[in-house]
Formats: sequence, structure tokens, C-alpha cells
Amino acid sequence: MKRHAVSLLLAAAALIAPAMAHGGPCWIERAARTPEGVALHFMEASLFRLTVLRHGHPQESETFDVQRGVPLLLTPSGGKETEIVLSPDDEAHAFEMHSSCVLRVEERNEAIGITAELAVYLPGHTSSTQKIFIVAE
Repeated sequence: MKRHAVSLLLAAAALIAPAMAHGGPCWIERAARTPEGVALHFMEASLFRLTVLRHGHPQESETFDVQRGVPLLLTPSGGKETEIVLSPDDEAHAFEMHSSCVLRVEERNEAIGITAELAVYLPGHTSSTQKIFIVAE
């Protein structure tokens, strides 16, 4: 049992550590303030899908494929390069094979930023979660 727990901890750390060394959790390299909210800038090595629920309404959602740090808004005619900006009432759900994130704009101690809730799922192991606040520049 102890061996199982240690292997899970090491596997989760292996997934989370590269992100933290080169930016933040959930593939975020940095967050930047904009007049509309917070713009997300992703790590170059990232490859995942992200859906933004605008103002908490699923019918107002946008889906992006993020490849090599570049978000592509999925449209009926393909993909369009764009910046992802989250407004205070928006919620983003990012996911790839063994991990997922929920991203929200929040204000803490007079700083605006992104709250990232990371979940790691490894086959044969108990899932692990982590919640981190990323201050917007």
C-alpha cells in the first residue's frame, strides 16, 4: 500500500513539476490583465483542448485546441488563431489524456488572477487534485 502511494505521488509530481518549472499549472505560462478580464498564455510544449463557458452559460461556449502554446478557436471552417481571455463570470475546462483543469478569474488580496484546479488521473491509481492561484501581470 505504501509503495502504491509513493508511486502515485511520484507520477503526479512528474506531471505537475514540468508545468511549474516552465510556468504554472494547467499548461499556463502566464496570465495577463486585460480590460475584459485575464488573458491566458500557454507553454510552448502544451497540447490540449479547452472549452470556455461564457458567463456560466453552456450555450455560450467556445472550444479551442491548444497546440505548442497557440490557441485555435474551433469553427465550422476549421481553426482560427486567437487569444483566450476569461471574464470574471467565465469558466474554462481544459483537458488532455491524464489530467484536466478548471480555470476561473478571481480576486484575492487585491490581486486579480486565475484559480486553477488541476486533477491528475493515472490508470490504476487514485486521482490527485491541486488548487493554485496564478496572479495576472
